[in-house]
Amino acid sequence: MSEPATLDPVRLRQLRELAELSGAGIVRELFEVFLREAPGLLERLGQAARASDARVLEDTAHRLKGASLSAGAGSMAETCRRIEALGRASRLEGALELCQRLEGELTRTTAEMRELIRADEL
Repeated sequence: MSEPATLDPVRLRQLRELAELSGAGIVRELFEVFLREAPGLLERLGQAARASDARVLEDTAHRLKGASLSAGAGSMAETCRRIEALGRASRLEGALELCQRLEGELTRTTAEMRELIRADEL
């Protein structure tokens, strides 16, 4: 049985509509920026969790949440929201586990994005 889609179909439809108005390459560019930036942000989140750096954890989770929402990765955005809340409250218990969960979500999300790019379905 295959994994459920990680990209929100409603957001993908919105992005495709935007592409019709703004040019076909805009969604591809959004995905390519996400693919380039998200792994580094995830790495920074893990470092902040291991170092118990609540401020960096909150700030980085906020950045990755925004990028995830823009790209239609709702599940990732929700996990980032939870990490961000932990950082804001300076309660880091469970942050590392959420970062590990986010790593799996990122793997699935980037695979789905790459497939859409490869298939030219944007």
